[in-house]
This record gives sequence, structure tokens and C-alpha cells, in this order.
Amino acid sequence: MATTPDPQREAAAKQNGSSGSDSDETPINGNGTAAAVGPEADLFARQDPLSLIPTMRKLGAALAANPAAVWEAGTRLSGRLAASTAGMMARALGVKPQPELQPDPKDRRFKDPAWDENPVFFAERQAYLAWARFVHELVTTAGLDRKDADKAAFGLGLIVDALAPTNFLLSNPTALRNAQETKGLSLLKGLRNFIDDALHNDGMPRQFDQHAYAVGRNLGMTPGKVVYRN
Repeated sequence: MATTPDPQREAAAKQNGSSGSDSDETPINGNGTAAAVGPEADLFARQDPLSLIPTMRKLGAALAANPAAVWEAGTRLSGRLAASTAGMMARALGVKPQPELQPDPKDRRFKDPAWDENPVFFAERQAYLAWARFVHELVTTAGLDRKDADKAAFGLGLIVDALAPTNFLLSNPTALRNAQETKGLSLLKGLRNFIDDALHNDGMPRQFDQHAYAVGRNLGMTPGKVVYRN
């Protein structure tokens, strides 16, 4: 049955931007939606600027395809952890056998003599070094190309460094000694620095004192000059 168009209804529909149908749905403006979602569209890209996540997927797939290499690396890890426990017990008895794994001489994190003399700290250091070696062996045995292997080593290295025992108060002999000698003032100073970094440095720890430099006093701003051009 044919119906007669209602002029008033059509006029109201045109005024509201609809097509005159009975639907109450609001039309979606594609450009407006893209503009609204656009800032979040590359969220993961901004959180992972080096594209480490795809590289880690490749690493996981490569290791899953080579379980024998993972098993061998895990076996070596177990042996090194057992050796760290044996070394801890030996040091508790006054004997200091030479451990298989040694920290890099340039690594200042383990310069405190307590890392070698105290049985507990010795075991913590050796367990950490064993775990770091295990992660390194996983990357080297995965069979990735040079670029992906370097990126995987870099990404996992960040995690390994973040979990170092020196980054935690109870497993850092130097920090514990400073807290005792300063009667807790070093802990308050560290807490103050943490809050300051969280509020004024995007939560990242400062690498240097930004107030220690002043233009004209110990920081030069003179124009540069090309001294050699090839």
C-alpha cells in the first residue's frame, strides 16, 4: 500500500541531517572518527619505537623450533646455579674457589668486596651472571639474522640489567652499608630523587645533575666552526 510523503517530516529530517527514515541511529562521520582515534592508532608503535616485539616473536618461534638448543642451554644454567650454591657453602666454610663466571672488569655494579666475600651476596651475583649467560646463549643459538639477533640481545639485555641485584635494596650490599652509615638518610635521598624523577623527568632516572651546569660558567655556547672537510 502506497503512502503519501509527509512534507513536515521530510523537512525535519533534512534539518537534522537524516535521510527521513524511521531509524534513530546517528550517522557516523568517517573523518571525525579517524580524527578521534588517530592519536591512539599508533599506540603500540610509540610504545615500541625499535620494533622489539616483532623481533621477540621471531626469537620465540626460532627457539620453539629448536628445543634441543633450549634444553642444552637450560642444562648449563642448572649446572651454573648448582655451582653458585656450592660456592656459597664453600665461602661459608672459609674457602674461596674461583667461580666459572666472572663479572666484566668494567662493570662497576659488582665492585664492592662483599660480592665476593659474603656467601649470600656471592650466590646472588653468580645466579644473576648465570641467568644473564643463559639469556645470551638463547639469542646466539636461535639462528636469527644479524639484525634481529642484535635487536633481541638489546631488548633482553634491558630486562637483564633491570633485574640486576644491585637495583634492589636488600640485595645491594653497598646500598645497605650506606643506609646503615647514614642512619637511613641515603634512603630518604633516594626516595626524594625517585619522586622528583616521577614528577619532572617522565619517570625516568636522571643520569646527571641538570643543575650542575650553567652557560658561561662551565658550559660553552660559542658558535661552531668546521675545521676539516673531506
